[in-house]
Amino acid sequence: MGNKAYKYAGADVISKAFSQEGYCNFKCSYPKDFNDPYELFLTIDYNQEPDVLAYYHETIGKLPQLATTCFSKSPDVIPMWAHYAHNHQGVVIEVDEEILSEFLPEVRFGDIDYLDEPDESILEFLQRAHATYKARHVYFLQNAVFSAAYYTKNTCWSYEEEKRLVVAPEDCIELNELLLIQLPTECITALIVGHQSTSNTKESIKDLSKKLECSYYEMHIGRSNPVPYFSNDEKATYTFNGSSIAG
Repeated sequence: MGNKAYKYAGADVISKAFSQEGYCNFKCSYPKDFNDPYELFLTIDYNQEPDVLAYYHETIGKLPQLATTCFSKSPDVIPMWAHYAHNHQGVVIEVDEEILSEFLPEVRFGDIDYLDEPDESILEFLQRAHATYKARHVYFLQNAVFSAAYYTKNTCWSYEEEKRLVVAPEDCIELNELLLIQLPTECITALIVGHQSTSNTKESIKDLSKKLECSYYEMHIGRSNPVPYFSNDEKATYTFNGSSIAG
């Protein structure tokens, strides 16, 4: 199996996410709607000559607004359980990237780089493109800015261990005024309930995991170790080893 990505969600979201047979729906957003006010701006130092900045803004204006949904690289991030999984009462959905890419070969999965200052290499691309106007230099600049715009955040968000799935809008559907990406359920390899999940949530997620033929885990917080661990329905225990949940 390939790398895993983890979507934190409230328990009430799960029935909506799996409302269509054979698919799991995740909400997407465009960069202009991200919750980090610094996104799309962690690219260059703005103390540049006016004509250089004007050229840069022209380049930024041509960036595509692509549908984006966010994951974490880890299922044991305590603040993520608190913020996005309703204070440990929700669910984490494990997605296998390799299986996903087989179904959606055009999908882009990228890790977030966390920075406090703009990437100096982008300024170098900008100055070269502005000086030469050569197509290849413009192309390098646009690629660098695209990467920074979609895969860069301020270091204050680094606890999320975020990665992003980016797709073209035409690969999504609109439902009840929401932009959704439909992932085949074959990509779902595990469902994890929080340590404060209700018995009803645990039972419904157990049933769903059996239907999807994926693993079921419960997350636990130990008394002597701040790192969470996991158990399956047979009470066998597991930990996250940095790439997957393993015994």
